[in-house]
Amino acid sequence: MNGTGNSKFDSLVFDLGKVIIDFDPMRAIRRLEGRTPYSTAELLARMKETDAVVRFESGALTSEHFYTEIAAHLKLGVSFVEFIPIWSDIFMDELILDKPFFERLKPRYRLVLLSNTNAMHAAFLRNRFPVLDVFDSQILSHEVGAMKPSDKIYNAATNAARTTPERMFYVDDIPAYVEAASRLGWVAVPFQGKERLVRDMQALGIHLD
Repeated sequence: MNGTGNSKFDSLVFDLGKVIIDFDPMRAIRRLEGRTPYSTAELLARMKETDAVVRFESGALTSEHFYTEIAAHLKLGVSFVEFIPIWSDIFMDELILDKPFFERLKPRYRLVLLSNTNAMHAAFLRNRFPVLDVFDSQILSHEVGAMKPSDKIYNAATNAARTTPERMFYVDDIPAYVEAASRLGWVAVPFQGKERLVRDMQALGIHLD
């Protein structure tokens, strides 16, 4: 049962990338080497020239449309089927915060995932990492149609939390996203590793047992 009233919080909200699962975009870039006429440096430069990733993570592009646009922009010699695992090969196998960590919290708190991501990565992560099944709700930018730090995605998370902002705890590795949550009345802290997070949570009266 969530929300037992044992602390001032009803819901705990967690960022995904660099908080639960680590990632390195260069893993995908390196796998594209030899499948395009561009060097690694040129690939990175051309990626910065397009806002396709932002539109993909905002839900404005489907996976197929994103592939078509990126494949043309980077002159990729890969099919859509080949592109999916390459584009998703950025995530590390070892979790930063594992499933037992969240299972310890779940009896007392509603757990919400809040992430800027895209349909391709979301499908890959849900199939690969059972830890995501622990969450009561997943608020993903491509499904909401807005990315952090937009108020729209935070308001969606507040609705999913089924409580008031001041009774929500949030952790994110990006300071601007922590600040945006704080402005809306959430109790938000920057992620600085699991040990520091545990200390921050305990200091706020969040039960881990």
